[in-house]
Amino acid sequence: MHKPRKLIKVTPESRMPDTPAAVEAACAAAAPPSRRRFFSLLLQSVLAVVLLPKRRAWAKKIGLSLRRTTELQKPGQSKVIDYHGTEILLVRDAKGGVHAINNTCTHRKCKVAYKASTDGLFCKCHRSAFKLDGTVVAGPAPRPLTTYKASLRGDQLVIDLP
Repeated sequence: MHKPRKLIKVTPESRMPDTPAAVEAACAAAAPPSRRRFFSLLLQSVLAVVLLPKRRAWAKKIGLSLRRTTELQKPGQSKVIDYHGTEILLVRDAKGGVHAINNTCTHRKCKVAYKASTDGLFCKCHRSAFKLDGTVVAGPAPRPLTTYKASLRGDQLVIDLP
């Protein structure tokens, strides 16, 4: 069974005004917005501007002075820094090169540590092992660690972030 369609009757009053004078007359006939509605919209606008999360532009490079960072002055040392909630493990390997690695294990989110004896990274929780380039050597970790480009420029350790 088909339901009968409702027909809309178009009258001269229901059509859109054609002339500027008709538009002006239609606007004048419309009721002005209520004071309550006006203040409600004003409050919503102010709250939207105030409460919107602000996007901050974080630096794309971090520079650390090796003179001030005593933990990284000699090969075979490491240090963890916090960069806006992300822990980055900085490592001076046995050859004196520098590495920057996100120290959160990809298995169960435990923290990895640098082991100077093997010149690699080790997760204490479930015994995952990683190379300094982040690749998985052993253990249950399913993915490599996130690494960042790090270099020495004079006495500065420079980390390039994505």
